[in-house]
Amino acid sequence: MKRTVLATATTLMLGMSGTVSANSALNDFDADGLDDAWRSTAILGGNAMSSNGDRVGSVQEMILGEDGLVQSVVITRSPDDSLDQEYLTVEWDNVDFEPYEGEVQLDFSKSAAADREWQELPPIADVGEWKVSRMIGMDVDSTDDVAEGEVEDVLITAKANDMTAFVIESAFTDENYYALPGDPEYVDYEENELDLPFTADTLKDLPDLAY
Repeated sequence: MKRTVLATATTLMLGMSGTVSANSALNDFDADGLDDAWRSTAILGGNAMSSNGDRVGSVQEMILGEDGLVQSVVITRSPDDSLDQEYLTVEWDNVDFEPYEGEVQLDFSKSAAADREWQELPPIADVGEWKVSRMIGMDVDSTDDVAEGEVEDVLITAKANDMTAFVIESAFTDENYYALPGDPEYVDYEENELDLPFTADTLKDLPDLAY
């Protein structure tokens, strides 16, 4: 009996500790500092331009590592104006983003891009990697299994490569948004959702995000 009570108490304490830690991370999160962050929705589908200003293709995907850092982008093109698609993976170090143009700037020429190894099929993310396009539109669930909206956007720190925030379209009011830390631990690909360590009441208290 004593062991059962002790085990139950220990479980509750560990659960409370995890909740406190999660809420602490949320309290430390500065949603007001996201004005300069890059929107993944602006990058995905945007033009991929060569270093000399020629269009190489368009951005089909962004690949994140399990640490939340952008590893690469996937460029797609239609060779010789055909209906077929080819895909090229470009490391993030070779990419810059022009937010006012909605374009990705590559650090190599169009002829150099043509010499690279294009694939007939989109690349498959390795174990521990995530495709950003799959995160957009994911349902958002709290610890009490209440639907809290869906992912509207994934924000990337400008001039860096870390996923800094999720923009959530609120389930509480129409056309309102709030931001959450861009923690890859929240992403549950099997359930196709963000599985959050926060209660619904905690999320309801978050300030609206000007998005």
